[in-house]
Amino acid sequence: MRRWLCLLLLLVGCSPTSKEDFQYEGEAICRQLVEELKKVQSREELIKAAPKLKGRFNELVDLMIEARVYEQQHEEEFDVIPQASETSQQLLTELKRVYQLEAGRETIEKAQKEALLKLDAYEARRKKINSAR
Repeated sequence: MRRWLCLLLLLVGCSPTSKEDFQYEGEAICRQLVEELKKVQSREELIKAAPKLKGRFNELVDLMIEARVYEQQHEEEFDVIPQASETSQQLLTELKRVYQLEAGRETIEKAQKEALLKLDAYEARRKKINSAR
């Protein structure tokens, strides 16, 4: 029991607690994605990297969902829409480059699929709850 309590406290202690924390965490995940994608120069390397990319996409969506929950609880902090960062632009550039590889688009979309389905399910639940109010 004590072990679970310590784990829970550790997880709660590591969770972002402000808009800036969410932005920082998101930037970090995007930087990791950029670094992973920069290593990919061929179809074979992309196939090898796909599981790691899938994990990063899932991390990013989990953070997005967590940020959305936080936003609903702290609406006053989220009055300005953030501008695309340099890291976001680098990620877009790397994704475009990797899309040009043989089966690149399909492989990336497959790696993103689980994360996007999770995000879509969350948004659908959120809309349903909001429309019921």
